[in-house]
Amino acid sequence: MHTHTQAEPEFSNYLIVSANNFFHRIPIDSAEGQDTVLPIRLPSQEVVKALDFDPVDHMIYWIDANTKTIKRAPEFGTKPELFMDYFPGISEFDPFDIIVDPYNRILIFSDETNNLIGFTKLEHRNASSILFEGADKRPRYLGLLPEKGRLYWTDSKPKSPKIMSSSLDMTDTGIIYRLFRHPTAYTLDKESHRMFWMDTLTHGIEICNVEEHLRKGQIMNCAEMSMTLWRKQTSGPTKRFVQDFHCGTSVENEMMGTASGITVYKNDLYWIDKDSNVIATRDIYGRGKVTTFRENMVGLSDLKAVTENIKRSHLCYNGGGCSHLCIINIHDEVQCSCPKYLTLAADGRTCKVPTSCGEGQFECTSGIVVCIPLMWRCDQMEECADGSDEVGCQSVEPRSRWRTQGGIKILVWDTSIVGISTGNPGLPHDEGRDPARAIQDCAVDPRGIKRPEVASA
Repeated sequence: MHTHTQAEPEFSNYLIVSANNFFHRIPIDSAEGQDTVLPIRLPSQEVVKALDFDPVDHMIYWIDANTKTIKRAPEFGTKPELFMDYFPGISEFDPFDIIVDPYNRILIFSDETNNLIGFTKLEHRNASSILFEGADKRPRYLGLLPEKGRLYWTDSKPKSPKIMSSSLDMTDTGIIYRLFRHPTAYTLDKESHRMFWMDTLTHGIEICNVEEHLRKGQIMNCAEMSMTLWRKQTSGPTKRFVQDFHCGTSVENEMMGTASGITVYKNDLYWIDKDSNVIATRDIYGRGKVTTFRENMVGLSDLKAVTENIKRSHLCYNGGGCSHLCIINIHDEVQCSCPKYLTLAADGRTCKVPTSCGEGQFECTSGIVVCIPLMWRCDQMEECADGSDEVGCQSVEPRSRWRTQGGIKILVWDTSIVGISTGNPGLPHDEGRDPARAIQDCAVDPRGIKRPEVASA
């Protein structure tokens, strides 16, 4: 439990805004209170590149552009802490954007230098995994529909920038929209299922409704959907050029600068206009005009709308019992899944490193011992540390007896060899040997092979 340095405002719908070395808490409804400068103090040389907010623990996460690290602090705390400064398997960690999944309890990030999307557990920051990577990929801005378990991102590959979408485990990945150029800002509204981004070629904020592809369960081409573009009044592309590129697009000229951060609250879009040092706003459905929400804010870098609408009844709340990723499938059921390089274990909930057990071997679900002889499966003795070799076996009455082969006594329990006698006087050579006593006389060597215990001289 963190200690607050000042009384916390009671309003619950607000913007978290980074400007210079401070975080501002700005109520969306001015009747709810005044703007608050949060007590978090950043070093003078620190530059906030991107931020997000965890509504469960009320924690702010941000990227420090100078140190290329991810930091965090309680909303009303005073001391930032280093959350992440490296990623396993890469030489230089270089985060570009971040987004919190409040249900899976993970922080998803894109890496600009290594061109990958990864995630780490909020409670176990050393538990990191790769979701998406490729030599020809350029993942940058991130968007998330947490209730659906769908991830969206911009791909800034030269000559073919686009917006991509997939499930969190990177299945059914596809192109949502082909961009003119790499955007300078991007956000996804989880309520209206609309994407908003600032295009550097058209000098406008573009909109794409992804509801159609969510409803049909397939990737849709947003260029075929009705869109509204708010374009900066410049000598840039003409309305006809934009309308020809986007089927059904309506274009409106507005007095607006270059957006560097975008967020949505209910029916309103908010963005940072760095040219004018203001936060601007407009209705997401194109009603009304662009207005100034806050002005004279120097050093603006990013902003995020905060609402208290986490559904604790959600099937994936707190991970949904999955070790890594919880996804709601098309049947509205929990489906545990795994990131790249991991596979789902037999329990259907745990991710593990894939093994290469040979033919005639059984793969344990977990534990130090990975592969055991297949003949040990369902022999009513647990060779796997987790007992997975005896899970799902039919219960039968065990049968055992001693066999003599070449002068060597072999104790057979069902079809598994569990003891060998090599003439030890402590092991009587009679066929009627009590199997329970025989098992007591057997020991297990470090390799897991059962051998008779030899009496010391």
